[in-house]
Amino acid sequence: MSQRLIGLIIVIASIMVLPSTAFGHAYLAESEPMREASVTLPPEEIRVTLTEPINTQVSQIQVVNDRGEELAGSVTGREDDTVIYTPDEPLEDGVYTVNWQVLALDSHVTDGSFRFAVGIELPAQQVGETVMIGGGTPEGHVDAGDTLHSQQSERSSTLTWLRIIDLVTFTVAAGIFLFLRYFWQTVALSGLERWLYIGSAGVFIITGFGQLYVRAGQLGGEAAWSLLPSLAMHSTVGNVAIARPIIFLLLAVLVSFHVRLPRLLLFVLLVATFAWTSHATEFLPLLSHGTHVAVAVIWTAGLLGFTVASFVVKPTKQGLHYFHERISKFSTVALVSVLILAASGGFLSFYWVGDLTSLMTTDYGQSLLWKIGFFIVAIIIATFHRMVWLPNIRKLSKEEERGRQMLALIWGLRLELLAVMGALLIAGYVATTAPPQTLIDTEAEQHEEHSSH
Repeated sequence: MSQRLIGLIIVIASIMVLPSTAFGHAYLAESEPMREASVTLPPEEIRVTLTEPINTQVSQIQVVNDRGEELAGSVTGREDDTVIYTPDEPLEDGVYTVNWQVLALDSHVTDGSFRFAVGIELPAQQVGETVMIGGGTPEGHVDAGDTLHSQQSERSSTLTWLRIIDLVTFTVAAGIFLFLRYFWQTVALSGLERWLYIGSAGVFIITGFGQLYVRAGQLGGEAAWSLLPSLAMHSTVGNVAIARPIIFLLLAVLVSFHVRLPRLLLFVLLVATFAWTSHATEFLPLLSHGTHVAVAVIWTAGLLGFTVASFVVKPTKQGLHYFHERISKFSTVALVSVLILAASGGFLSFYWVGDLTSLMTTDYGQSLLWKIGFFIVAIIIATFHRMVWLPNIRKLSKEEERGRQMLALIWGLRLELLAVMGALLIAGYVATTAPPQTLIDTEAEQHEEHSSH
């Protein structure tokens, strides 16, 4: 089993280090006219360039004059990061607000606004006016002369629950596969496995459509249905929504024909889809996120499988001996998984949060603390498995004493599984919350740019 698991880790690492592209939240990089600028001549077009590639087919710009009237115009895209608004008529002298909303190719919806003036001096922003940052949460007040803009990411409870359903479905399906192939190895349940994959494909069809529809609603309102084809074909969330059910149906076919080797590769590809639809923007966080998901699934696979087995294994000497033998080998894998989880999770936490203040005060940071708390509980229980309960079982000579110790071990497994599942639920929430470091870095860059001009 150890050689197979080493092979599994090598396959995962090989896939993760392949050249790949992933994008994060798209924020305003530059605009023409510039934010807070006063121009003499009316611009023929208004350009908004984002920090990341976007789906220009569904991204939008709205221009409003100082009387609150929306101006008629056309919106087009240029290259893969710029949206251009062309007014139907030349702009009159006055103050204009540009509201933009885009969909990054990784599926995250962001929006914002900025002002500029034509033919007049731009009035200073009133002291005390609230700036809405990061999902519409008031973060402070604007002093006179500060840039007014809003950067927000999607905050939809529907998206959060759909992400949680995706994580739990994948974890259960992958867990059963790994447990039967690598941890238990005495039961052949091809029929159950096949229907599990077909059911998982059905779940991912529903959740994939749901995520596309919610994002289409964020971008198009009542015209959401018309945006679905473009989102499905030209965004990462759309590509993943199509790919995941296909992969699970392919797994069902492989089980039917008793083909084993490609199944592991397909599960690795499924792990990669969770990294591609995360906040990862560069190679190292993408690799860390993929590794984090993979080892979490391996750990959960053992916990889930042995918890189920604890209810069905007959309490005979032979049955308990086999249970003890298999869980002893799993404990080594669990220990390695915990170490990798801690390392990859620590890197991702530092990368996205940046400082202790953000960890303690932001929605993302506080959610991350809850997730870390659940994992700490699971790690403590896992340590007892490895260091206390398993060694004690080996030392005890009487069957009655060994049985009591085994019962403690089994209840520990169940508690450990509950802690890990709690962490998975929070992980779904974290995955649909904008990391504070992204907002902080973007805000700082924009303020520096505005000040230089």
